[in-house]
Amino acid sequence: MFCAIALGSNLGDSLSYLEEALQVLEKNSGIEVVVCSNWHVTKAVGPPQPDYLNGCALLNVQLSPYDLLKKLQKVEEQFGRVREIYWGPRTLD
Repeated sequence: MFCAIALGSNLGDSLSYLEEALQVLEKNSGIEVVVCSNWHVTKAVGPPQPDYLNGCALLNVQLSPYDLLKKLQKVEEQFGRVREIYWGPRTLD
């Protein structure tokens, strides 16, 4: 099944985090990155913080929605994602 995901980052080397995250996803069995959009700078919502670098990717997935969510959250953690502040800055989302 095909699945679209949004990616964003506004801490650290955002471009590298986003591109490397897609490479990490591709290494998971059951996930193929079909195509990725261009990256766009957008204003952050929430507390004062740097602008975001955002994009989206189309995946071909052979996982249940729950298993995909767990894989995506694991990749976020690998890139230092910490959930402390609602709508706060993050290395990867």
